[in-house]
Amino acid sequence: MSQFNTNIGASLLKFTFTDEDGEVVASFRMNPADVKLAQRCQEISAYFRDIRDQIPETATLEDAVKFNDELEDKICYLLGYDAKQSLFGIISATSILGDGNLFAVRVVNKIVESVGPEIQKRKNAMQQAVEKHTAKYTK
Repeated sequence: MSQFNTNIGASLLKFTFTDEDGEVVASFRMNPADVKLAQRCQEISAYFRDIRDQIPETATLEDAVKFNDELEDKICYLLGYDAKQSLFGIISATSILGDGNLFAVRVVNKIVESVGPEIQKRKNAMQQAVEKHTAKYTK
């Protein structure tokens, strides 16, 4: 049986999160130019915007575990694949970081701040490629 490997040059972004010693504790990959990513961001943006309102003050351990699982599922949905092992293997979504934020909030913030500039960069590259290939027809 023949097998063909083709590098498509998708330029996936790889995110790594490290501890104070520089050791990687979590990672995931993402295609910022995937239109389905943009759609999923729109679908769950309100959930993450109002995340603090979803934590009851009288939460039990069972409530906390359920909320953690829900956060991890939402982030995997956002990414479009099951990233639980690489992203939440050592540190859970509801781990409280030194700045008081949940790890899930840090992950989502990194996704949001990277998507816009990366899409713009790719649109510019696409425009240059189009201009290169159509220049001979516009003389």
